[in-house]
Amino acid sequence: MRIIPDIRAKRDSESKFDVTRFKVLTCRLPDKQYQVVTLDGQTGHPIPHAKVTMYSNDEKVLQEFTTGEEGKVVFPWKSEYRYLKASKGTDTAMPKQGIYAGSYGYYGDEDKVTENMTLLTDRSLYRPGQTVYVKGIAYSQQSDTADVLPNKEYTVTLLDVNNQEVGRKSVRTNEFGSFTTDFALPSACLNGMFSLKAGKRPQAFRVEDYKRPTFDITFEKQTEVTDSEMKCR
Repeated sequence: MRIIPDIRAKRDSESKFDVTRFKVLTCRLPDKQYQVVTLDGQTGHPIPHAKVTMYSNDEKVLQEFTTGEEGKVVFPWKSEYRYLKASKGTDTAMPKQGIYAGSYGYYGDEDKVTENMTLLTDRSLYRPGQTVYVKGIAYSQQSDTADVLPNKEYTVTLLDVNNQEVGRKSVRTNEFGSFTTDFALPSACLNGMFSLKAGKRPQAFRVEDYKRPTFDITFEKQTEVTDSEMKCR
């Protein structure tokens, strides 16, 4: 893809992107097993009979597996696995996806209950002075079972690029364990990665003084009428 801005720009900008329907989820299981689930990124439905290729750190092919009717495949974990790629038919454009090589999270402690918070923002890039809209989901997890946490109070903190607090909001979850709030970014601040924190894992986003590129789309004037001309009423 090439983006050609207005004549004031010094050069064109080119970027490569991949077009694929695949969304791949992975999960480490007990007994040194690993599960891969292939989904359609547009519909969310499982993709059966997809080929899953495992790669080493230097991107050499190590092994290939095929998902079942539910889009799942389980196989023994090997420490050499570093990347995977899913494909089926003509959909072969999925880029290699890095995979987690840690241990199974609940092995030996399946009765432990942990409290978690997931924070979501409406965008990943903002300009100084804009408003960040935030949604949070609080839940408890025990082994592979999760339950939302309704009517709980939390404090959401906004941190700048220097990890200094620039905003704070008190929130309470509703009956579905979620809440919404917003923060106005400082109009004058250092550009870089800001973050929101309400639990163990912060949610990061970027603040930049960016300007949307402007461009024109032109069409060549039609010089002759063809049989394929479409008439609109």
